[in-house]
This record gives sequence, C-alpha cells and structure tokens, in this order.
Amino acid sequence: MRVHRYAGFAALGLTLGLVLILAPVPEKARALELINGHREANRLAPLVPSEALSTARERHLDDMATYNFFSHNSEASSYYPTGFAYRDRTPLEGYPADAHTSGNT
Repeated sequence: MRVHRYAGFAALGLTLGLVLILAPVPEKARALELINGHREANRLAPLVPSEALSTARERHLDDMATYNFFSHNSEASSYYPTGFAYRDRTPLEGYPADAHTSGNT
C-alpha cells in the first residue's frame, strides 16, 4: 500500500513539476497551490519558491538551448563548469549545499 502512495506522489510531482517549469506564471502559481493543497491534506509542510533554485534552473535551461544538449549535467555552459550536476550548480546560486542531503529539495 505504501508503494502505491509513493508512486502516486511521484507521478503527481513529475506532472506538476513539468507544469511549474514550462507554464506561464499564473499557471505556476495554480500548480503550486494544488501541490500545497495535496501536501496539507497529507500533513506535510507547504513548498515555497526558491529564487536560488529558479536561477539555477533558468541558467541550465538557457545552456541546454544555447549549446544544444539535453542532460542533467552541464555539457557546456555560460554559467557553470562542464559536468556540473544540479547539486553542484545550486550552491553557486546561494541554495544551501547541505539542503540536498537533508531531504529538502
């Protein structure tokens, strides 16, 4: 039963994550509202936007478009060293490095 619950969370997270990345601002706000409603119903703390994570995401998306690659790691970049993963990029934007290991993402 627990596996199904986590699979549902994963599917919801992936779907709404894509909406948060690709959708215009009003839809992003609505998606965050839906996510937090679901989290509240499951007695979880709400998610809040992070400027540092948003900056790292936008810069990585810009690099993928500019240098024509699709990867979690930087293959070429105007902002980060080659080969950097999100765990390497986000601290450069001010997101705490230890937050990646504490379960907060």
